[in-house]
Amino acid sequence: MGIWIILSTFLAVQIGQSLSCEHRGVECIDYEVISRHPEYEERQYPSTVWISAKESGPSLSRAQINLYKKLFRYIQGDNLRGEFINSTTPTRTKVVPCKDDSMCEPTYTMSLLVPKDLYDDKFPIPTDVDLFFEREPPKKYVVRSFGGRPSESQWVAEAQKLADLTLKEAGVARDHYYLNWYDPPLQLFNRLNEVWIPKTMKKKYSDQKKFIKDKNDLNEVC
Repeated sequence: MGIWIILSTFLAVQIGQSLSCEHRGVECIDYEVISRHPEYEERQYPSTVWISAKESGPSLSRAQINLYKKLFRYIQGDNLRGEFINSTTPTRTKVVPCKDDSMCEPTYTMSLLVPKDLYDDKFPIPTDVDLFFEREPPKKYVVRSFGGRPSESQWVAEAQKLADLTLKEAGVARDHYYLNWYDPPLQLFNRLNEVWIPKTMKKKYSDQKKFIKDKNDLNEVC
């Protein structure tokens, strides 16, 4: 009996390990593929926490260089604990393009995934005041994957391609998107890059009933 308990525990640990996401030995995000299409797929992601920095400007490449330096210093120990933080992947950049305004500059928010072992709200506080944490609830994304080392124009082209492919899909965001790279700069071959565009999650029936109830309560008060 004791042997079976030990064996069951061992198998549970092994299964748990096999289900955790790793890319080239680095922690990434577990996700569920909801549907696959010839040139993209729809995924469900769990809640996550990110350490982020933001910059506006005309150049994606320049913004990524500036922001990555800040984030890299943080995980290398530039925090109030002086603590080294394990690498994660992907490195994500949120892009908010301008809307027909010649005076506007796009906004870029680069983020590193906070490791799961720090999810107990004991995140090392950054010493750089430009860095901030973002808690992201469970989300759906449409995702397009591709290889190589894309230039700025190639990133934009891939994002536009995904937007065009999902043009008829309801709920796909049209005002921002995310650029993700999974491999370190010195990884020359077999690189993985992705474009993510958020897709609105349908409200549960219970949430809809709560909204109606709250609305009725408001009407009664008025």
